[in-house]
Amino acid sequence: MIKSENVSRFDMTVDIFDLNKMRHFRQTEMTTDRVDQLFLFDGLTPATWFTLRIQYRLFHHNSITKTDIATKQELIFKTKDDASTDDSKIDNQIIFLESIVSKPDQLDVTIGSTFSSDKRIKIVVIPELILCDRGAFKANGIQLAHNNSLISFDLKNGGYKSNRHKHDPKANNHNSCSTLCIHPYIKARISNKEELFRGKAWCGTLEQAYNQLYQSNNFGKQPIPILFMFVIAFSIHFNIFLN
Repeated sequence: MIKSENVSRFDMTVDIFDLNKMRHFRQTEMTTDRVDQLFLFDGLTPATWFTLRIQYRLFHHNSITKTDIATKQELIFKTKDDASTDDSKIDNQIIFLESIVSKPDQLDVTIGSTFSSDKRIKIVVIPELILCDRGAFKANGIQLAHNNSLISFDLKNGGYKSNRHKHDPKANNHNSCSTLCIHPYIKARISNKEELFRGKAWCGTLEQAYNQLYQSNNFGKQPIPILFMFVIAFSIHFNIFLN
């Protein structure tokens, strides 16, 4: 547990990246020297994908016995087309499930990406399947193709294999207590620097995934969301934080 008397300084940095123009849009800071500073989120262009990276760092009084604590949080979102756009309608999916085919010894998951037509952006996903009676099946991260990519969990041998092609959904039995997790990352070169942004993982039971795919096929294409819009409006005072 960190107590305020153990901390000598707290710094926070916010970087905003424009994924459409591949540029570093803005950086704002809050340090102990500038405790009254507000973070600025104005001026974001409409209908644009942005990444918001927040980095925190706590510094201790005694740096010999304690290590400075650093952490970060990244949010990926798309701004509205215009002011008249309904706030409840958020275009924020960067990755989605196209189909799931469940077999006794294999599970096939087809994944697509919102950025499939943008060759400047690479989408990497790390899939994980947690079976209620057989433990977790983890797989190496794969880079999605510009069309749909197929991930196959080999449940018989506990192995993993991946082939990049489209697979149509089929009705098969599945384990309702098994959980599928997909951890997405964006790789892009911004301002001559390679950047890696971590998205919010989607985790749900296979039954939940099937139900959402069923609704998408019957009521219009509504990809299963992986990332969600975060609306941030805050002002932080260093003394209040420590207390």
